[in-house]
Amino acid sequence: MRPFFPPESSRGRPNESYKMYKFIVRFKNDDSGAVTVDWVVLTAAVVGLAIAAIGSIQEETSGVGSRTGSFLSTFDPQASP
Repeated sequence: MRPFFPPESSRGRPNESYKMYKFIVRFKNDDSGAVTVDWVVLTAAVVGLAIAAIGSIQEETSGVGSRTGSFLSTFDPQASP
């Protein structure tokens, strides 16, 4: 049920309550920025997952790199068949 607000006050100007009511109705029905918000949230999630993946990969690759360096420092190519 919609509340009733007379469109004009006693002086012939629009009633302030009516103007506020119309503003709220227009604001509630306007969904033009909803798609932008969806894309911002989706992009933030992708960036967060990428940062988490890079952190995980970086830890593993630094361990592999140090083990490879350790192996190569002790490796003697002349002694191998």
